[in-house]
Amino acid sequence: MERSAGAPVRLIRTTGPEYAAAFEAALAEEKARGAEACVFGDIDIQGHLDWGAGRCRAAGLAACFPLWQEDRLALAKECLASGFKPIVTVVDTRRLPAGFAGRPLTEELLGEMAKRGADPCGENGEYHTFVPEGPIFARPIPVAAGPAQLVDGYAVAPLALKKA
Repeated sequence: MERSAGAPVRLIRTTGPEYAAAFEAALAEEKARGAEACVFGDIDIQGHLDWGAGRCRAAGLAACFPLWQEDRLALAKECLASGFKPIVTVVDTRRLPAGFAGRPLTEELLGEMAKRGADPCGENGEYHTFVPEGPIFARPIPVAAGPAQLVDGYAVAPLALKKA
């Protein structure tokens, strides 16, 4: 992935109760490597802004929220129009049908989500995505979504790297 996106990708292994501390520790390590800020994709949920800003403050980094207060539907459409190709990987089945998991995020799917009252960016936890392809990638990350599995009220479509 790192070679495709041209930027380091860092996985932080943690559990829920340890998440904030593990995140802060990773931020502190990145600061020691020269990082000055952490960029978040949150749009308008104050609790998310407060959490991210707090983790950055603890690590001595600036917190940047470039999407803050932007229109959610406009952001989703801009993402797609820019050439990013997200895949829906997790769906909260209380908010959307399990069959949405594993599908590419398209304007048509955004329309289906809107009919069900779901946020177009999934900002309220309706869904999560993985983006394997877009204008910042040197080449697509070759992944395929497997059949969705139900886990504690969520439909999770596992991703696997395609063999070359």
